[in-house]
Amino acid sequence: MSLDNEMYIDNINLWSPNNPYLYRLKVITKEDLYIQKFGIRKVEVKEKAIYLNDEPIYLKGFGMHEDSFINGKGNS
Repeated sequence: MSLDNEMYIDNINLWSPNNPYLYRLKVITKEDLYIQKFGIRKVEVKEKAIYLNDEPIYLKGFGMHEDSFINGKGNS
């Protein structure tokens, strides 16, 4: 029994912040049902810039990590 399968999507709808399109993948086995949403996008770093789907993008926000030596998993 082969577990390798391939999936092709024609005319893909690329995910972006302005178009957060998600596909829905449904996998059925004899015992289980799996449903997973996913987006398709292309991310590149070129010349100190980040590109999403071949367009420059400016990212806002911050990364918040809850582990610290003093607080452990708490946030201050």
